[in-house]
Amino acid sequence: MNKLSFKNKYVIIVFNSILFIICLFIGLWTFPLALTEPNLAYMPGDLGDSRFINFVLEHGYQFIIGNEPSFYNAPFFYPAQNTLALSDNMVGTLPIYAIFRSLSFNRETAYQFWWLSMFVINYIVAFYCFYKITKSSYSAILGAYLFTFSIIMFSQCNYTQLNIRFMLPVIIMAAYNLAITSNTKHYYQLVLAIGFQFVLGVYYAFLSVYLLVIFFACFAIINQKIYFVKQLFSSIKQGSKTILFTLFVIGLLAFYMQNYIEVSKQVGLHRFQDILHLVPSFSSYILANDASIWAFTSSYGKNLLADRWWLNEFFMGAFTVILLLANIFYSIKYKSKNRFLLLAIVIAIICSSLIANKYSVLALFYYLPGFGSLSVLVRVITVIFTLVVFVNVLYLNKIFLKYSLWKFPLFIVLFTLLFIDNFANVNNLLRTKKELIINRYNTINKQVLNTKKSIIAIVNEAEDLKNFKLQLDAALYAQAHQMKSINGYSSNSPQNYIGFWLTHNRKTLNDWCIYNNIDTNSIIIIDNLNPITTVNNE
Repeated sequence: MNKLSFKNKYVIIVFNSILFIICLFIGLWTFPLALTEPNLAYMPGDLGDSRFINFVLEHGYQFIIGNEPSFYNAPFFYPAQNTLALSDNMVGTLPIYAIFRSLSFNRETAYQFWWLSMFVINYIVAFYCFYKITKSSYSAILGAYLFTFSIIMFSQCNYTQLNIRFMLPVIIMAAYNLAITSNTKHYYQLVLAIGFQFVLGVYYAFLSVYLLVIFFACFAIINQKIYFVKQLFSSIKQGSKTILFTLFVIGLLAFYMQNYIEVSKQVGLHRFQDILHLVPSFSSYILANDASIWAFTSSYGKNLLADRWWLNEFFMGAFTVILLLANIFYSIKYKSKNRFLLLAIVIAIICSSLIANKYSVLALFYYLPGFGSLSVLVRVITVIFTLVVFVNVLYLNKIFLKYSLWKFPLFIVLFTLLFIDNFANVNNLLRTKKELIINRYNTINKQVLNTKKSIIAIVNEAEDLKNFKLQLDAALYAQAHQMKSINGYSSNSPQNYIGFWLTHNRKTLNDWCIYNNIDTNSIIIIDNLNPITTVNNE
């Protein structure tokens, strides 16, 4: 009997493992690999943000192998210092990119593999978290697939750093376990998870803090008290341990963030009233990307969000919404212990949304240290979406327990619906031919042959040529040839650089050089460069 039981258990583990891998492959093949194509002919995104992330990762790799003397003084915006602290430094996932570079892949190909790897890691970590909670492989696979390959990520192909999401399920899992069990070990896990998320990316870290405030407030409202707080300070010894551990992690983060703190003193933080157009609205939740089967919603959403619609394509899909509504009905009818999760989702959506085009509870969080570094607050929906997936996984688990004799057929039906709901029309995903990107650098190379100068600047008077393309052309070319670039690209810019960024001509270049005491004769200045420009499938 024991042998038979062991054999059956082994068969189930093998079967579920195969199912896990098949679903991962399906997700990869129909979204990220469909975008890049199996021969890696395409890069995610356009010629802007996506290439910037490639630049940052490559700079980190060059620092690791000793070709760059400083990590934070990246060779763009020359001669400004601490330039990498103007945006995410990507240090959290740099080792993954470095592995592919060390395998002799070039900069662009290593970047593609890094991007694809994020999907794999997101899927694996999400499955682990959901399985730890439910002990159901079927529920965990569906949840991992939804979290990783959701249609809300179709619009993020240009912002590849936003696909580094694998700590979000860990944060939600730790918070849930802490609330339900009051076991102090989950508090330590939660603090560590948030700390690591700051290393991976400050956007999701700060926005996770926002969601957690609402999360625990809702738990307290539904349950009348928060038991874990008492456990954390159950004795002088335990209270001291809690405080010291928290301060230790905060201290490490403060040390890690010191370059960012220094930059914020120079360039300042955002004022909430200045980024109102980047705060989510209720329309953000119904606007789908053109690559999804729900693209027909885009015409309505674009009319409401004419000046920022491309940042607001966060429709979660019919599968997710219907499952959530069914979950709400079930929780109200049977007074589920997880009602506080649903309440947290509703309050998080309402509090983060812009009311009357000028009000949002998110404004209150701008009083927290560092929160003002965020500008595109609509990205909070991705964090809320993680909680939505978590709640739906708990509900799916109830369904599988109820229909235990029909688990596999039910899984096939649900996965089919999930697959259709999140299927990507690859022709409408934002992507750029890798060959054409490399040709842009070859165009520059023809104009800088046989020179010993090590500083480059590209200027252009043409009003119809977007500055950001040339800024990154120069920065990435300089990086590949171990040169310095006056051109730069980031979410912020050094002091007195804005003139050159906006008008991009010899006069503003000369102003920047005078400000920094640079002899223009030492610079390779390229005028009126008009390299190949193409995105999507052109």
